[in-house]
Amino acid sequence: MAADLDNHDGTADPKSDLLKILEVARFLEIPLEVFNSNSGSGFHVYLFFNEPVPAWKARGLLLTIIDRAGVKHTGQGGSYDAVFPKQDRLEPGEVGNLIALPYHGKAMERGTTLLLNGNNGLQPHGDSPEENQEYFLENLSPIDEPKIDRLLLALGQTEAHRVTGSSASCGKSKERLTRLVDSCAFLAHFRRG
Repeated sequence: MAADLDNHDGTADPKSDLLKILEVARFLEIPLEVFNSNSGSGFHVYLFFNEPVPAWKARGLLLTIIDRAGVKHTGQGGSYDAVFPKQDRLEPGEVGNLIALPYHGKAMERGTTLLLNGNNGLQPHGDSPEENQEYFLENLSPIDEPKIDRLLLALGQTEAHRVTGSSASCGKSKERLTRLVDSCAFLAHFRRG
């Protein structure tokens, strides 16, 4: 589960928004991992699980944290751009959404897509990408579904409050994603199952 914070139009403050999200997550005792984005001007906030979790629960928890932090969507002057996955479920044959994953080749070499230390000015952990990866693997704190259920209940989120779909642009994004998958043999292989 991931949230994308960015400053596409130059008016948002992703770092300030990120710090608000981290404050709420710490209060709720939810371990979030923060990576700088490929561009280096934004952040990807990850929530890891120790078992498969229904998307509506994961999305509901992360979206509630973002909401409680008072972070606005990019369309409202904030830096919150999207959560991944962008939908609660996929129909058979559908492909989900793409996000640039951490530790991406050339980006990693220039110091982006690395795990950041939320307690040390958002600097990358370690002195090299390898040390950064080792730190991440040694310190990952996934959460389990019963904890998510307790948090959602305490936060007033139930299946009746499920997040559905995504923004109005989802239709166009879905069309572009379908074209991408159809044009890429590797991705098309997974779509065929």
